[in-house]
Amino acid sequence: MLWAEPAAAELNREETRARQVLDTCLFDVRGLLETNDPRAPERALECRRLVPRIAPSPFIHTPEVVELMARIDRHLAEAPPGSLRLESVPTGCRVRLNGIPLGETPFVSEDIATGEYRAQIECGEEGTRQRGRVHRIRLTEGTSTVRIDVRFDTSVRTDTALRLVYASQAEADAHRLADAVMAASIVGAAEVWLVSLDASDAEIVQIDRVSVSSSTALGSVRTHTSSGLAGAVASVVRGGGEDRTGSSPVAMAVWGQSSSDSRDAGPTRSGAGRAPWELGVGIGLGVLGVGAFVTSFALLPVETAYGHLATQPLVTDPDYLSRRQAWTSSELPVLAMGWLGGALVTAGLPLMMSDEASTPWWSWVIGGVGVAAIGAGLAVTFTSSTCGSDRPTQSCVDGTAMADVGSSIASMGVPLLSVPIVYLIRDAIGGPVPVVPSASVSGTGASLSLGGAW
Repeated sequence: MLWAEPAAAELNREETRARQVLDTCLFDVRGLLETNDPRAPERALECRRLVPRIAPSPFIHTPEVVELMARIDRHLAEAPPGSLRLESVPTGCRVRLNGIPLGETPFVSEDIATGEYRAQIECGEEGTRQRGRVHRIRLTEGTSTVRIDVRFDTSVRTDTALRLVYASQAEADAHRLADAVMAASIVGAAEVWLVSLDASDAEIVQIDRVSVSSSTALGSVRTHTSSGLAGAVASVVRGGGEDRTGSSPVAMAVWGQSSSDSRDAGPTRSGAGRAPWELGVGIGLGVLGVGAFVTSFALLPVETAYGHLATQPLVTDPDYLSRRQAWTSSELPVLAMGWLGGALVTAGLPLMMSDEASTPWWSWVIGGVGVAAIGAGLAVTFTSSTCGSDRPTQSCVDGTAMADVGSSIASMGVPLLSVPIVYLIRDAIGGPVPVVPSASVSGTGASLSLGGAW
């Protein structure tokens, strides 16, 4: 990276200073040309990326440098490698790329070299335009579209930590959730925790745990900044609402829910339940699993028919081996589809199961049914009379079919047994967590840091 790249958005705001940046960069290109360094063309292209559309100072560069820059500019004009479209809300804002003013939004350009740039927009009347945040963008081949929300930009701060700052409580109530989800989406987070100061007491903070996929709060806790943070963090992880500012914790509504909603929902770990994508994937896996079970039982008559054909010829008959092999091969899909069904349903259930404050009693009933199914299936499997390596008979063919039925029944019990196991795992994860929380509070905001292992 060239030395001026991090400061380009500021250095290039004035044309004279931008030209000085370009001239300094081209002096480096001149040195490479004079030493026959093959990196000269690439460095000249970097200079153009650094200072787009500004002409170098006349009469101070060698003909070789001038000719190289002219060739690069012609190449970009004749065969543009990429297209940039920059939109803003509101529209009509001045666009600066690496500090150079290029037009107003919506802005489209097809003669900018690919690479990394710093984009900035300025909204308002001429003379009173407000500088926006500097956005690092990567321009690649094809069309790159960048959308900038001016209101969101004015709320975001990244000086000491990622913060959201609003002019009033009303503005915070209107935009805080959407801004938190957008900020988390930009950095690729699945959840975001918001820590905000109480408007009437700077010693009290509220911690809200927000799901990015559902754009809803999963848990909310009010607590003192000087004590009780460890318990507050554990409460936020479990979900639900809790006020820990008094002598003992009391229930409160999760941020974005009414008190009645909170009571109706009960002490669940997730105020929003399962995310839509979780339900979709879970249901899809469940449907495929049930289909595999049905296929397993549907193939049993085919397996039995092949088995009965294998009992007819003598061992010395030329058809014996082929019929025996056909029977053996028909058994494999029955077993495979049965256990595939068990695996698919087991994988899908956790995505569909509602969150609970603890392992519910009914999950043990379902698990008990699963244990009974597994036990019954294994009992049938191991007590059925199979053929082994002997010549198959009608009775051992039927016994093999019963053994396969037992295997499928056992596989159906596995997802049932997994229900209480999933809740037990969730309890272990959602219980007290070995973390060390610390809060930082100032006149402009608050932040929460968590150290340790989850």
